Amino acid sequence: MRILYSGVGDTDPIRECRDGAILQIIRAYHPEKAVLFLSKDMTAKEEEYQRYTKPIEAVDPSCDIELIKTDIVNVHKIDSLHQMVDEFYRLIDRYPDDEFLINTSSGTPQMKMIMAMLAIEYEKATAIQVDSPQRGSNRNTHALNDDATVEEIIENNLDSDPEEYRNRCSEPKLRFIKYRQVARELEKLTQAYSYKDALELANKNRDIISTEVIALLQHAYKRSNLEIQEAADAIKGKKDLHEFAIPHDTDNEVTKLREYLGIMEIRMKQEYRQDFFVKMSPFLYELLKWYIVKRLHIPLEKFTGDKKSTKLNLGLIEKNFPAYIKVLDREFGYAKDGQEMSYYNLELFLQSRDEVPDDIKEKLRFLRDVERKIRNQQAHQIEPLTEKIVRNTVGNSIFNIFQDIRAVFTFALGENRGAVKGLVYDKINEKIRELLKEE
Repeated sequence: MRILYSGVGDTDPIRECRDGAILQIIRAYHPEKAVLFLSKDMTAKEEEYQRYTKPIEAVDPSCDIELIKTDIVNVHKIDSLHQMVDEFYRLIDRYPDDEFLINTSSGTPQMKMIMAMLAIEYEKATAIQVDSPQRGSNRNTHALNDDATVEEIIENNLDSDPEEYRNRCSEPKLRFIKYRQVARELEKLTQAYSYKDALELANKNRDIISTEVIALLQHAYKRSNLEIQEAADAIKGKKDLHEFAIPHDTDNEVTKLREYLGIMEIRMKQEYRQDFFVKMSPFLYELLKWYIVKRLHIPLEKFTGDKKSTKLNLGLIEKNFPAYIKVLDREFGYAKDGQEMSYYNLELFLQSRDEVPDDIKEKLRFLRDVERKIRNQQAHQIEPLTEKIVRNTVGNSIFNIFQDIRAVFTFALGENRGAVKGLVYDKINEKIRELLKEE
């Protein structure tokens, strides 16, 4: 449904034998409903003469009319008009899915200002501006005397003659006044990697935010949730955004590992430390599994005896990797059959391999120590995990921890696959900033 929301002024309903703004809008747009906000003076005129309802009915009998009658006298004081705003949002609550036409040409300058602000604020509203018949100011044009009957002013309305009528309505793009505010908020949200909130804000303002910005936000949001295909689809066919396409790798696990590392870097920059360390363990576990299987060409069945199992089979391990069983015995006091495969025992396996350089072995030991200490620390405290606590617990910063993770990642995948050239999300944010400035 199309609903007109309007104040009422001295030019309404008809002045100098021409439509006032309200009648012009009704004649041009045929809203199903008209909601008129009346001051005390206008309420008195309506109650005595039906000064506003009868002309509307004459132009469009099917239009349902709702009157908001008030006792407002000081219509030239903006502080007296807060009820105009309240009534508009009550209408939105009643008709959340309907289109609103907002008359910005009737009433006092203060009423017009409020109407313009409502049109800017509410994305489903269309501001309607109505020119005077002289295409200029109508301040010197006299209203029809109040003693003229409503029937007389209706009968003498020249705009009711099809040959005389011309549409004086226009739709100023007031929403663009809000653009810079929305753009600044989008920049703040993307700099904080809050892509879900940024996407919601952009979607609420689709009439002023470009499709490229929305597509890139959708891409970043889906990508940061590891929804790879959805992220790719979001920018598919947009040539200006092709640089952000997810690098294709013949091994899907490599793509997932690379993207997961990017999410861990976001969590580090957001200072979401608990989430960073929660993600660290499964990432390192999957990374070491991939390295052992794909780079060392050792199938996991040599540890478990079964492709579907993730439990260590000590008999097989002793047969296949005698040096490793000694490491397990030394680290655990005794090796336990059926133990679940983890980053811990995979890291211990790599400590026994000559293919792994000493500096990487040292980083792997350090990361295992970090995992254990942070997990124990979090298990016994409910306070937030601060940078100070991290340093006191493991003797290093979260930034340096991440650098070690990245170094292990580069080694495991090899220089060709594992080289990381900056965080892709920072490049996405910079592109969004550029696009917003171009608007």
